[in-house]
Amino acid sequence: MKVCGTWEHIPRVYKAALLSGGLRAVLTTESFPDGQLEGTIHVNELDSQEIFSAVLHSDISKLDEETASGGITMISLEKNGDIEHAIFLVKLHNVFEKYQKQLDTIPVTITVSRTGGRQQRINIINMQIIPQQATIRFRWEAMTNQELRWLARQQLSLSVNVQGALAETFNGIIKIKQTCTAFRAALSGGDALISSSTGAGGTADFSIGDNGALLYRIHIMGMSSPVTAITIEGETIKQGQIRIVSNFVRSYSDGWAEGAFHKQNTKEVEALLSNKLFINVATERFSDGEIRGQVVGEMFQEDRSEFPFLLTGSEMEPVVRTPIAGQAWISINKLCQIHYEIILHGITGNRGNEFVAVIYADTTEQHKRNLITFNRNRVNILQLF
Repeated sequence: MKVCGTWEHIPRVYKAALLSGGLRAVLTTESFPDGQLEGTIHVNELDSQEIFSAVLHSDISKLDEETASGGITMISLEKNGDIEHAIFLVKLHNVFEKYQKQLDTIPVTITVSRTGGRQQRINIINMQIIPQQATIRFRWEAMTNQELRWLARQQLSLSVNVQGALAETFNGIIKIKQTCTAFRAALSGGDALISSSTGAGGTADFSIGDNGALLYRIHIMGMSSPVTAITIEGETIKQGQIRIVSNFVRSYSDGWAEGAFHKQNTKEVEALLSNKLFINVATERFSDGEIRGQVVGEMFQEDRSEFPFLLTGSEMEPVVRTPIAGQAWISINKLCQIHYEIILHGITGNRGNEFVAVIYADTTEQHKRNLITFNRNRVNILQLF
């Protein structure tokens, strides 16, 4: 389960407490109104480098708040030439504190295993931990291509065995970084590899499924000829050569392509989280691509949680053959205020101030209202009508 929200206008005292680990999060339910889950909020030490994570559960059932324990693991990747390593940071809550007066060091065994079917141990690491040590750090050296695929497809689990008088084991499935970030792409002719001005446009949403699959939903309009390919693309391999990750054209019908991509490797996961994936739509007329756009991660916003409206020149009367396309989100609050956000893509140069957002009550000129001139390529405003 994932809970997303926005805390606005945070008082300074809470900002300071947040940075120092002085705030706790409590999850309440109808059955547990005082809280069923609780934990300290920590600053992410890996920050943007984190790619995978695991929530660690104790193998011992404990209902006592003072003895209940658990943990979290954050994982980043490090490349040295063609060799890739995984960096693990493990934080355990209410575990090592129990040993501070008993032992100088605590023996810990960390095991990475293959999940599904017959469990297979892939890597075992033994180490000694100082009780005062807040974080366990270790490296998985020289991972094989098969191990990297298992990691990217959420087919590995992590086990942390703390030995001693109060022996306890913590287990969790390694998953792609859990985040409330929305991954979106706006497709326009102006962003194509060879710019096109056909009035076509598109929008795409991506998310990570519970099983690690990359879920996609793509909507395109106004294409000048039949669609021949809808590809997700990675980084440039050589001069003029782009790595094709997959072609989604088989799932395309009547302007929509929806489905799940299950064959991702760590390259695709890293590229998604670092805004290095692109969507390209090719047609019979434009074999290299009629519209294209970059997949960008955006912070969670309630006003933009729904799939956006698509704005294209092909929807105008008469049709406008333009390289520009747009996305729009519109919502109405309890005060009858309209919140709208419009973003244009495919604009060349600094032409954003040439555009004005207009809202129509119908399709005639009689009931229209100019809202606001664009700032660069977007408008975002709350307006009372």
